[in-house]
Amino acid sequence: MIFQRIAQPVDVLVAFRENRPEPMMFRWGNKHYQVRRVKTIYSEQSEIGKKIIFSVSDDRDVFRLSFRSDTMRWCLEEKGSIDVFPGAEVSDALNQLAV
Repeated sequence: MIFQRIAQPVDVLVAFRENRPEPMMFRWGNKHYQVRRVKTIYSEQSEIGKKIIFSVSDDRDVFRLSFRSDTMRWCLEEKGSIDVFPGAEVSDALNQLAV
């Protein structure tokens, strides 16, 4: 699977489950993506704040979203498509996005 670096701001609809945020849907440009699976959630701490990273899928593509606590902004970090490889599974793609 080939992942494309995006690094663009996105709008994200979030639900809080078990005291943590979980992306439900996001808008990138003029397109909306319904999050069907959340595979990985982890955080990185820096001097300026916390960055929470989510590996998610809409059952067609996989994405890495991040939220920065210092700016309160969301970013689409990377995108990968399972269509690139016939027979590829979403779970395999999400595992590759997991760090």
